[in-house]
Amino acid sequence: MNLYSSIQINGYRGLDSFRMEKLGRVNLLVGMNNSGKTSILE
Repeated sequence: MNLYSSIQINGYRGLDSFRMEKLGRVNLLVGMNNSGKTSILE
């Protein structure tokens, strides 16, 4: 399991600059549309 302490996004779509630090527990699910990502969280 990988643990991340912060995330930073620059120049992506509507985000000029975004940074979030001191992350707690975060769920990150990546997949194609209609592949069941939301169902896993519910």
